Amino acid sequence: MRLRLGVLFAAPVSILTGLFYVLPFWLLGWHRYIGVKSSTTGKSKLGTGMVWVVDEAKAPKWLLARWVGWGGHCVGSFVVLRKMPEQVTTLNHELHHVHQMHTLGFLQPVLYALSSLTAFAAGEEAYKANHFEVAARRVAGQVADATSFTQGYAWCGKSHR
Repeated sequence: MRLRLGVLFAAPVSILTGLFYVLPFWLLGWHRYIGVKSSTTGKSKLGTGMVWVVDEAKAPKWLLARWVGWGGHCVGSFVVLRKMPEQVTTLNHELHHVHQMHTLGFLQPVLYALSSLTAFAAGEEAYKANHFEVAARRVAGQVADATSFTQGYAWCGKSHR
């Protein structure tokens, strides 16, 4: 029941991104459908999402250029990965974003943008210090940005050295 409610809550974002991004790229052969994936880690339940992988042999160069430095992204209830990872770290990171979408629904992209703006206004890197990204990195077992911690610690009048 909870999964159905989450999918319904994320439906406005999923429908828009599905119709105008995932579906056309899949029909053009640029994305390959992998299936519905669900995972849990010891730290958190992760969302259940439909997973696609970029087909590097068929995708145009401009699309591949947009993927430089990225392992994947979540759009609504969909996950698109650059390549199927040997380790599930990237997939778990993106499935946590699906969980965030299922929890916050159409408000998640707005709150994500506000988190990035807040980090940027504080002088941090908007992506690395974004609360949603830090949470996804922690859940996936990735390294969370230490700069945020040491800079925040310094703002409290403490020395981190």
